[in-house]
Amino acid sequence: MAGTAEAGRPTQRVASSVQPDQYAPLARNEEYTRLRLAMLHRKREVLLRLRRDGTIDDTVARRIQTRLDIEELRLTGVEALE
Repeated sequence: MAGTAEAGRPTQRVASSVQPDQYAPLARNEEYTRLRLAMLHRKREVLLRLRRDGTIDDTVARRIQTRLDIEELRLTGVEALE
């Protein structure tokens, strides 16, 4: 069975394109954040298209935009104003 020790010997992972630090919590969090931001960007594009095409009205678009803005702030944090 792969990943288990046989006769007391630990098995080794086969080299792959995965970097050792890729599974570190910080690296996973950064990747998650990057992917979520990309998804938010795509959702904004779709939202603008739906509004422009008249599929949704302005009130609905503003509500959805606010939710997207809040999610982006949660992911990126709030920058202090100087």
